[in-house]
Amino acid sequence: MEVMSQSMNTCAQCQAQFQITDQDRGFYRKIDVPEPKLCPRCRSQRRLLWRNERTLYQSKCELCKRSTLSVYHPDGPYRNYCVDCFYGDKWDGETWGRDIDFSRPFFEQFNELLKEAPHLALLQLENENCEFANYAGRCKNGYLISAAWVNEDCYYCRWVFYSKNSVDSYKIRECEIAYSDSDCQKCYNTHFSYNSVGCADSYFLDNCVDCMNCFACKNLKNKQYYAFNKQVPKEEFEKLVASLGSYKEQAAIRTRVRDHFLRYPNKFTIARQAFDCSGCYLTNAARCLHCYDVNKAEDMVYCSDLDNMKDGYDIDFQQDGEHNYELVTGAAPNYCRFAVTAVNNTYVDYSMECIGSEQLFGCISMRNKKFAILNKVYPEREYQVLREKLIAHMKKTGEWGEFFPASISPFGYNETVAAWNFPRTREEILAQEWKWQEKLPGTYGKETVQSEKIPDHIKDVDETILHETLACIECKKNFRLIKPELLFYKKLGFALPRACSECRLNRLRTLRNPRTLWDRQCMCELKGHVHHADGAQCRNEFETTYSPERPEIVYCEQCYQSEVI
Repeated sequence: MEVMSQSMNTCAQCQAQFQITDQDRGFYRKIDVPEPKLCPRCRSQRRLLWRNERTLYQSKCELCKRSTLSVYHPDGPYRNYCVDCFYGDKWDGETWGRDIDFSRPFFEQFNELLKEAPHLALLQLENENCEFANYAGRCKNGYLISAAWVNEDCYYCRWVFYSKNSVDSYKIRECEIAYSDSDCQKCYNTHFSYNSVGCADSYFLDNCVDCMNCFACKNLKNKQYYAFNKQVPKEEFEKLVASLGSYKEQAAIRTRVRDHFLRYPNKFTIARQAFDCSGCYLTNAARCLHCYDVNKAEDMVYCSDLDNMKDGYDIDFQQDGEHNYELVTGAAPNYCRFAVTAVNNTYVDYSMECIGSEQLFGCISMRNKKFAILNKVYPEREYQVLREKLIAHMKKTGEWGEFFPASISPFGYNETVAAWNFPRTREEILAQEWKWQEKLPGTYGKETVQSEKIPDHIKDVDETILHETLACIECKKNFRLIKPELLFYKKLGFALPRACSECRLNRLRTLRNPRTLWDRQCMCELKGHVHHADGAQCRNEFETTYSPERPEIVYCEQCYQSEVI
């Protein structure tokens, strides 16, 4: 990778030092924005404050008056439209248009529009029987799924694409019959597995490829009937699988698996077909720097959760776009800057929930519009003049080049993906004068059966459990089982979980590497590696998401490939 000159800046939020390279400056000049005032981590945190995936409330559509689920708290000042009404033809975003007031800051005026224009209660597209789904499209029979695309019969999943019959899984693609899987692709009937591809009928895998009937295995390829990385008879494999029906035995196996995996090396990054990249969880990527969870991406920097994106900086949860800066959530954006939920937009700046539009500035919920500022449409020439005048005004107020401030986000910090990626306490958030939602949905203390009274083995559980209210053993929140979920556990022979679905997903999050890079040296001291002396530590250095304090063994690419079976 080419060495670039760089300077150190101080983040205006966290006071940390961060680098701005010549490559960064070239991009900022190209898109005509000033250098950022916040470090990449704080910029990401600020954007993600505008994405609420899984905190859902019972609310009412402002247009049709029917009950609907919504990401907006019912006590808040924001106007909800249900999915049918938002995409319908009974309203027009121009209704809320207003003139620019050059005597006041732009963000102040945008915040006023934010509280008056309608918002999409849940982001859904062409779903069937997916009432409890958000950021989901073309899914069927989904329950409490988010960041989901083209799935069927999936429950309690996040970031799940082209998958079927799966429960409690995170970051899976083209999988079927998956339970508690994370970062798996093209797997069938795999469970409790991580970072594996093309595997089937297996349990507790980590970085395995094309394996079948394997249990508690790491770094294996093309193996069958292995357990704890050793060949075993079919009967021993089946005995281990049968033990997962007991909650106590399953918990003991989880502990044993964790300790077993610490004996084996990890490659410094989790990436497949990634070239000249830095970050983690990269697939089919080229020249992506400080990026995480990206697929089919080129020339992206400080980005996460992308699919098929090119030439952009500071972008999260986007697909199918080029030449963008500081976006969160959307599809097919091109030449857009500082936008939330931009869908099929071109040359749109500082806007939110706009669809099929171009040449917008400071707009909310505009559909198929052109040449509008603060939802007011102008003739093209007048729009261009006013736009330049507004940018000049924002430069004077110090707003130009900065994403929407966290203080005007419609969501409390603890409702958003920011809390998922950057956990903070209530006291820390309020000290920054950001919002914190005190009335999250859910009940406590209403359980009808104690967790210790739930049968240990799944064979002893019957359908009466569907009428019981349980309490999460981690957060204490009440939850209930749904019938398809119980049938899933029964069919696979898995013990009932004692934690709620959110805590179960959070466990998967904690298994993944953080979005932070550390400079480290390869830990390998094994014999027979031609690039370092026998018994001496390899001298290769790298950036990795494994912190020096962690217990895992971390190898460079050369040493890892020499040792993986």
